[in-house]
Amino acid sequence: MDNNTKQSEMAVDYLQHLGEDKMLQPSELAELKEQFMTRGILVFTGISHMRLDWPSPEKVDEWYNERTRRHGGDDHLEMGITLGAADDFLVSISFPLWYARPDELVKRNGPLKKGQETGYDMAHYIRVVFKVLGYNKFSVVEVLEVAGYPGEGLGELPRYFLSHAQSERWTVTKCGMCGIEGQDELVALLLRLDLAFTGPSDMPSIC
Repeated sequence: MDNNTKQSEMAVDYLQHLGEDKMLQPSELAELKEQFMTRGILVFTGISHMRLDWPSPEKVDEWYNERTRRHGGDDHLEMGITLGAADDFLVSISFPLWYARPDELVKRNGPLKKGQETGYDMAHYIRVVFKVLGYNKFSVVEVLEVAGYPGEGLGELPRYFLSHAQSERWTVTKCGMCGIEGQDELVALLLRLDLAFTGPSDMPSIC
């Protein structure tokens, strides 16, 4: 077994423990966080991936406070995410590769079949990863904005609102968006998938 495989298995095990509200030793939590920090945010450029650093929670908080001051209030739920940014983010956090469905979701949705992960699985995994990275108060959009994600449309007012899509697979949701627009240029579409991407990661799902 090579080192990358060992690290992946360790990450799956640690994340599953956290997803079931089990405690990790400080050293285990630090090791898991280091894996995400080393991997960074991966941005697909059409040929390969460009890497961005994860911003510190303090930097995101500073950005959030400044934006709130300029806009006269909290408007983070009006910030959309593009499908391209959503896909890049999921690759960056190794979803669904490092995901294992916790007992709570198994009781609700049944055992997980790999490749059949739903919006519920995705939202749960994002919350767990953001706890590891210290982003509990922030949305994916906010973190990507502070990291300097280069895609156009990120953080703008969404053109579409998707509700009750969490029982679907992510691939199905994307195909639905493609059908709305009638073309394959998914990166140009703005998406709000309930609170999976645009709400604070510690906020429960709307669905």
